[in-house]
Amino acid sequence: MYQVWDFAMFNLSVDSKLASFALVPRRGRVDPNQSISNLWSHGGFLPNGISGLGMSFAFIMFAFGGVEMLGFAAAETDEPRRVIPKAINQLVYRVLVFYIGSMVVLLSLTPWNALVAQLKAGGGAYSSSPFVRVFSGIGAHFAAHILNFVILTATLSVYNSMVYSSSRLLYGMALEGNAPKSLMQVNRRGVPVRAIVYPGIVTVFCIVLNYVAPAGVIELLMSLIVAALVITWVVVIVAHMGFRMSSKEKGIAARFPAPLAPFTNYLCLLAMAVVVVVMLLTPAIRVSAIAIPIWMAIVYVSYRIVAPKTLQVPVDAS
Repeated sequence: MYQVWDFAMFNLSVDSKLASFALVPRRGRVDPNQSISNLWSHGGFLPNGISGLGMSFAFIMFAFGGVEMLGFAAAETDEPRRVIPKAINQLVYRVLVFYIGSMVVLLSLTPWNALVAQLKAGGGAYSSSPFVRVFSGIGAHFAAHILNFVILTATLSVYNSMVYSSSRLLYGMALEGNAPKSLMQVNRRGVPVRAIVYPGIVTVFCIVLNYVAPAGVIELLMSLIVAALVITWVVVIVAHMGFRMSSKEKGIAARFPAPLAPFTNYLCLLAMAVVVVVMLLTPAIRVSAIAIPIWMAIVYVSYRIVAPKTLQVPVDAS
């Protein structure tokens, strides 16, 4: 699992290095549009103000969806008490270097307004990668082709991690009686084939949707993912608060405590509320925010109907 994150971060590092290389003047030519001042010129550091930053929260959250999958790795590693804290700490540093660093270099190569114009001219904001657009715009076509390959491999690595997490989750739910027992079936190598096939069917359905309605389906799917992330992260935050309270009552010290908890828990819940408000204020993705309570009600009612009456799951509080 951790190797998947390493592979994804490797792809981001390739993006960063290629973008940094593009900053070097080629054959004595200097492009006046390539400057670090692009970060605060062309309307300022926040050209659309704080409201513009706030309205982007939902899509920013989409970019970081999946970090909760690190928890699944705890069941697969031999030394979770050593590996998981290391992975979480490294994730923060890697995000700062590769995600934010890549954006700094990208916007230094091309002003943000010029990049937006290029994306719209190419068929829409989701029609191509901003990195590929930037390299094509400055004449580095070979680097653009390399980035297309890197993006493809990054997509495959992300999908691989999604398949792993969803299949393990379905398999675990089946073991606890919260999903069809057929999902417990494994082949002779111990692979839960059906738990892998079902998410694959959903993937095929999404691909078909992309061909049927390419203009709006990407934004809709992104907003649905963000809605699912809101539910997942709120559950994780509340569960963590309950776990810390229970551990404190039993006198058990946390081996890897969250900084400033429970204040950070409430801060995260506030961030989730802001994301939902942003979704409600954005007409194109409003339906996803409205679907959150409806979906939670369906899941709760379904659980009360099919869940076993008593379920005792041993928990290692240490």
